[in-house]
Amino acid sequence: MKILKKFIRFFGILQWYAGVGCILVIIVSVTAGVVCRKFLNSPLSWVEELCTFLFIYLAFFGASVAAMNGKHVSADFLTGKFSERGKEILHLVQKVIMLVLLAFMFVSACILQPKMTGHSSTSLDIPKNVYYLPILFSSFYMLVVYLAELIELLQGIMAKRQEA
Repeated sequence: MKILKKFIRFFGILQWYAGVGCILVIIVSVTAGVVCRKFLNSPLSWVEELCTFLFIYLAFFGASVAAMNGKHVSADFLTGKFSERGKEILHLVQKVIMLVLLAFMFVSACILQPKMTGHSSTSLDIPKNVYYLPILFSSFYMLVVYLAELIELLQGIMAKRQEA
């Protein structure tokens, strides 16, 4: 479990920095595009494509970092009324559903990757399968995160049962 936690932490931090890098490149390229279009009267044709590409990566990096930190949006107004046992069951079901959905995303991304080879973007000539890489990596990463959380949840439930 310690190795799993180190894996989660290392790749979470790596994705956080990659997300910061994406934001910085987006800001610089949009600023350059505006300056070139407004002041030099020569628009940069590749800015929109680069920003779209980086925004896709940024969204998935952000989702992964949020999963690592347990910061995904949740509405607990209903779960606050559950008993402790009901909350445990709900959290267990939630983790299993997340694992199923993330496994589906991962498998779908694996299927999509070879189908997108040979296609590339118009301005920057980026291979289209590179656009879908964050789906592959983030779904795998979040699968590991939620699997670790499920293991910890089950260990906590088992420990409570042994105490009682």
